Amino acid sequence: MKKIIGMALCLSMTAMLFTGCSSSGSGGADKKDSSGNNKVGVALPTKELQRWNQDGANIKKELEAAGYEVDLQYAGNDNAQMVSIVENMISGGCKVLVITPIDGDALGSVLKTAKEDGVEVINYDRMITNTDAVSYLATFDNTVVGEKQGEYIVDKLDLENTDQTFNLEIVSGDPGDNNATYFYNGAMSILQPYIDSGKLVVKSGQVSKDDTATANWDTEKAQSRMDAIIASYYADGTNLDAVLCSNDSTALGTANALESSYTGSWPIITGQDCDIANVKNIVKGKQTMSVFKDTRKLAKVTVKMVNSIMKGEEVEVNDTITYDNGAKVIPTYVVDPIAVDQDNYKEILIEGGYYTESGTSWSLWTEGLPALGLSGKELPLGENSMKTALDQGKLIVCSMRPGDFTTSGHYILLYDYDDTGFCVKDPNRVSNSSHTWDYVTLSPQIKNLWAISPTGF
Repeated sequence: MKKIIGMALCLSMTAMLFTGCSSSGSGGADKKDSSGNNKVGVALPTKELQRWNQDGANIKKELEAAGYEVDLQYAGNDNAQMVSIVENMISGGCKVLVITPIDGDALGSVLKTAKEDGVEVINYDRMITNTDAVSYLATFDNTVVGEKQGEYIVDKLDLENTDQTFNLEIVSGDPGDNNATYFYNGAMSILQPYIDSGKLVVKSGQVSKDDTATANWDTEKAQSRMDAIIASYYADGTNLDAVLCSNDSTALGTANALESSYTGSWPIITGQDCDIANVKNIVKGKQTMSVFKDTRKLAKVTVKMVNSIMKGEEVEVNDTITYDNGAKVIPTYVVDPIAVDQDNYKEILIEGGYYTESGTSWSLWTEGLPALGLSGKELPLGENSMKTALDQGKLIVCSMRPGDFTTSGHYILLYDYDDTGFCVKDPNRVSNSSHTWDYVTLSPQIKNLWAISPTGF
């Protein structure tokens, strides 16, 4: 165990704050079916993005509530690992696979095996390409996602009614993710005419999808690229008026770069997914909008597909034309996304039950800690960022959703980690502190998190 500087002080402070928190709920055992005929495999790209943790938790919850045995696995953004996971799910007796690929073109061989073995494949959100082994696709309208981002920029800059020119930069997604193409094409269908007319000027000259790509949608890669763009084209105080960011992880990297080195007026920044850190940036004015894709709805659609397949019934779809993966047109159920900004985030996200604003004031962790000789910084949800903070000798305070730790709202402390998971201090239940918690279990229950350390550390 690593020595944690300021442990005693932080623990004392945290213990005081825990007083009055809701009592923890009991952890339930996984729902299993002994027949072995209802096993569903769910293979997702990575645990590093909040989006996929929420998707995994929602799908698993809905499938288990429907009586299925669920094998949920994350591939760590490694194509070889994804192939291995799918192979094991097939050999392990899964009757249906729900798969979001890392690289849409990397699963052809293993899915051929699935088809030969009679395993049905539901492609979840990110398209699997160049294989006829995919039975159905459940997805958001990803072209519309990009269109909404582009339209937002056009409306906010009032491009239809002005002769003024504005500076735009573009941060697109992972080049191996087919959805990144949909997002980019949707946005550029709106923005390209204004680039062509000169109303929008991309000073970096980086416009194409390849030139603006962000490998693995990585926040740090987006930040590094934006750092370079600012240094080269905006260091003299030139205003950057808008940044088209394809998703929230790239938007977060963009905002971090702007905070570090940009001196002009704050630009419009788009995003997608409504991750917690980004919604709070929207509230603070550091991000302008995000496109909300309600993964609860997509999980329900996916479970309905699984149910229909298992029962031998017709699977409900609403698009049999659009989604050609290069080998076949995939029958698809499409869910519409929603643009979210300061004007409607409470209605869509809070009143809609996706997030809550209840509990101890979040500002305590950043504004109140200096009085105790401590400093606190919000962390993005991500296994690597959490481990890095702990490696630096910091503690992590987590505000928790209902789950293993609470029935309504509660704080826990993360103080270390090892190969099995994170070490927890839970003042409500000693048993929760007696073992480590793996990231897959822990992350969907975390609402917010802060790295805490002595001031100046």
